[in-house]
Amino acid sequence: MSMQSSLGKPLSLSSAAWYLALYQDSVAWDIPTKEAFASAIAQHSEAFFGGLGQPQPFTSKKDPRHDQILASRQPADTVRIFTDYEVLTEALTTIPMPKGLIYVEKEEEADFVFTCRHVRNFLQLPLHQRVCQFPYEAAIIRKDLLPITVRKHLYKPDGSSPSWWQPCYDLATEFHLFAHDYQERLQHNSRTNAAQDRRHNRWIIKPAQGTRGMGHQLIFSETADDLRKAACYAPRIPMSHLPVPLNPAHSGDYGDNTGDRVVQLLVEQPLLIDHRKFDIRCYVFVRSFDPFVAYVPQLHYARLANKPYSMKELDNREVALTVSAYDEDEAIANAQERHVHTEFQSCLDAQYGDNVVDSSAMWTRTLEMLRELFGSAAAKEIGSWPNSSAYYGVDVIYDASGLTAAIEQGSAVTGFVPQPKLLEVNFLGDWHGVEVAVNDDKELYHHWVRDLLQVLVMTEQVTTDELDNHPRLHRL
Repeated sequence: MSMQSSLGKPLSLSSAAWYLALYQDSVAWDIPTKEAFASAIAQHSEAFFGGLGQPQPFTSKKDPRHDQILASRQPADTVRIFTDYEVLTEALTTIPMPKGLIYVEKEEEADFVFTCRHVRNFLQLPLHQRVCQFPYEAAIIRKDLLPITVRKHLYKPDGSSPSWWQPCYDLATEFHLFAHDYQERLQHNSRTNAAQDRRHNRWIIKPAQGTRGMGHQLIFSETADDLRKAACYAPRIPMSHLPVPLNPAHSGDYGDNTGDRVVQLLVEQPLLIDHRKFDIRCYVFVRSFDPFVAYVPQLHYARLANKPYSMKELDNREVALTVSAYDEDEAIANAQERHVHTEFQSCLDAQYGDNVVDSSAMWTRTLEMLRELFGSAAAKEIGSWPNSSAYYGVDVIYDASGLTAAIEQGSAVTGFVPQPKLLEVNFLGDWHGVEVAVNDDKELYHHWVRDLLQVLVMTEQVTTDELDNHPRLHRL
């Protein structure tokens, strides 16, 4: 479907809606064209949001050599591992390893290749050789594909999303959907004066690939210029084609618009530690997606923003962002603070009072989220690949809106369980963070490394029954 702009150029539905959202107040568009655009965006949004939960054709993904691989496997007491990942090389040569794990220095000699490079063709790997990646895992580790995976498999027939999901859009292809959502929230908020009825409408722009808090931009003022700012990250529509120029007074604020970006709704009232915003980094060790066999290690940790949280200072990265360890400014990077999971309850008690927040129940709810994401969505999207296993770093923040409201009303609260909100899933989650978080407790770190290798690498030597009864692992 396409329409004709007032300039006589054909526009796709997505582009037309994009123009409308960005320039709805401009006199450059004639009324009939505006009305056509308005109708188009309404129809498209209704079709998109109304059809999210409908059954879709789905073809199961499977290694064509699946049966041949399984038939060729022989029981073995040992497994040879090769890695080009420097931190793992150090671990394999300095930490006591599980019995039966042998480190080799030549890739061709290995039974398992633990590589930090992306494997491009899994079907060219030797039948006997396994690898620490899955085909199609981009469905969860790319931030522009993760929303599609969630919508495809976890949205309900009425269009509602899981409670742990924050609205997120790919700015390259879904800017019009974001604009529709943004404007609906803006219009709703203009009609209500009650704070409790206000719909959150502050957003954060993030690179579709990459991590470490790099390249983030905040949208927090709820003005028309916010849409213009987000529009600069919609690279499918060249800026030179815009019929009306961006406001010159703000053109320098938009930054580099190269590379794909997503925009995600900000959690405005996050759970705090020491009056600072934090997220947690946890890990998922996936032995197999189909059949689904995955474990979450007990060890996880919080990463704190450098400065106390304030809604009035969201333009300050040290207030708004929780990851600063990789900042170019050495002083900011060195200020990054982490707390390991065993410290959570005492940290939350110091912030809110004894037992106001239940960190144990908070973790249980997080595990339920991970089970739904990996077991119900990712497993269907990735499929069965017997020569693959992998681990992922998952970043989660906690929405404390209910707690904040209760405190403001002077209500007594005990055992509050905040809602986890998924931020992103990362390829080869950072080992350095684990090592730093445990501080001087090296044994905690050594356990984490050995447990990861037992799940991913030692599939013949360590059975699922043994892992199911492992005290430091939780099976999803």
